[in-house]
Amino acid sequence: MNDATQTILAFAGAIVGVVVFLTLFFKIIRHFDLKKAPNTERVKLRGVMDENTRVTVHLSNGNVFENVVLVGFTQADNIKQAFPYELSGMSILEHPDGSKTVIQSKLIRMIEVPKSDPA
Repeated sequence: MNDATQTILAFAGAIVGVVVFLTLFFKIIRHFDLKKAPNTERVKLRGVMDENTRVTVHLSNGNVFENVVLVGFTQADNIKQAFPYELSGMSILEHPDGSKTVIQSKLIRMIEVPKSDPA
């Protein structure tokens, strides 16, 4: 092999090595981020409600959940294990006593947000 071939192979090898190193580095970082991050994020709608706003949720079947916090939604693509299709797209409501209710999002007819008191 001549010097030009060795230089090209060394350069290509260095690029491949950097790509492999960065791939492994970011996979390890992502692994640790997923372990410490919660699976749900609190729902916030700027100007309407924040993550601690108590709301009243009316369902299409006539049930009403009063004084609850809309915590978040389930999504099958956020979970790596087998996740039943029926549980995807569910809404999570948190009651004042800390208990949670999971309902189908398609059942929500209306969400009442109380008038906020200016501080």
